[in-house]
Amino acid sequence: MRQFLLVTSALASVSFAVPAYAQSAEEEANNDDVIIVTARKREENLIDVPLPVTVATEAQLKRDQVYNLNDLTRITPALEISQTSGGETNGGGRLRGVGTGVFNQSVASSVALVVDQAPIGNLAFPQLYDIGQIEVLRGPQGTLFGQGASAGVLNVTTKAPSTDAPSATMSVDFADKGTAGSEVGELVFNGAFNVPLSDQAAIRVATQYKRETGLQRSVTTDKDNVITDYGVRVKALFKPSERFTVNLSAEYGQNESDGQTFFAIAIAPNATFVFDPPGPVRGPGPIGVLSTNEYLAARGCNMSVISARAEEYCEALPSYNTLKIGSFGAVLDWEVSDTLSLTSVTSYRERSFNQYRRDFSRIIGNAALGAQAAARSERNREDSRGFSQELRANISSDSFDLVVGAFYTDYKFETAPIGTGPFAFGVNTTGNRIGFSVCPP
Repeated sequence: MRQFLLVTSALASVSFAVPAYAQSAEEEANNDDVIIVTARKREENLIDVPLPVTVATEAQLKRDQVYNLNDLTRITPALEISQTSGGETNGGGRLRGVGTGVFNQSVASSVALVVDQAPIGNLAFPQLYDIGQIEVLRGPQGTLFGQGASAGVLNVTTKAPSTDAPSATMSVDFADKGTAGSEVGELVFNGAFNVPLSDQAAIRVATQYKRETGLQRSVTTDKDNVITDYGVRVKALFKPSERFTVNLSAEYGQNESDGQTFFAIAIAPNATFVFDPPGPVRGPGPIGVLSTNEYLAARGCNMSVISARAEEYCEALPSYNTLKIGSFGAVLDWEVSDTLSLTSVTSYRERSFNQYRRDFSRIIGNAALGAQAAARSERNREDSRGFSQELRANISSDSFDLVVGAFYTDYKFETAPIGTGPFAFGVNTTGNRIGFSVCPP
């Protein structure tokens, strides 16, 4: 095995040591082995970019079934995205262990999320569909991507309209929980069609419907959770001339999460003393054993098993949240000359998050306390919108490449109770709380 590894390492070193030869832009575009990225705000061959970049092509994204932000962890080991309810409300997770974990989307993230050259950041939506390529830029990227990119960038490029020929794609993924070893029920429908309007114009419409059931199960209601995502995107391409291109896009998406818990128990403490590590019972004082039994006993959560799968959970009232987004974008590219190109990126995005109920505890209540004792956030609405405008000039010659740009952004975030009022703050009865509260008996 050692000799085999040495030989393969030597062959790999030789293959990378072969001198590269110059290729024209047309030759690179026609070469399937060339991966073009925009990590430095210009189109370049991946091997020419002096940055740590992981690239996932369209074929890889389909193969790995990347349908939302959480799935991006499959394409690079340095990326981590929380899957808790509302875990990544403000951006793209963590890269190399660096990130910003908060539950308030007004806080800037450490990993920027960029879609079709426009920064999304705090206005993120979980769905990813009809994607052409995703670049994961590891490490600080503030020079070109600005605030919110201190740990890295997730650079997403959706598929653009084509004037070549009409085309259509469709795919369906289905899994039934409990059938053939499936632990989760899932239905995913992806569809897209491209229609050329002329030699200078085309339109592309893409959609995705995703329904996931049984990822977690509430022992309080004996029901599986249900997460439903729906999104549709329309893109239009106009080429008034060979040197001027206009790309317009509009998108709508909605997410409904019914029953996904914030806390799920994978390992229960079973130590016999307060500061003992988990392990078998070693003496009197069964504090940890009592804790474990409370989850398994009928008088407590009545969970059937506590396992690493963390499927079952208990709480006073299962969580229920909805999320809606709408966006519009415009990218204008003008090749003034062979050495100068100008780009304008305009983006407007709205996000509405309705938190009807989110339970932060594992209390199911009893006759003395009732269901109001748990820590929860109820009847809370978060509305935000963002506008950004970027102007960029790319200047290239035989001796240097230069990027000059200006960027403007305006972001507004509001939170308010759901409903028209009047509101009675401090009420701890079920369904009448407002915002986050911890209500003792």
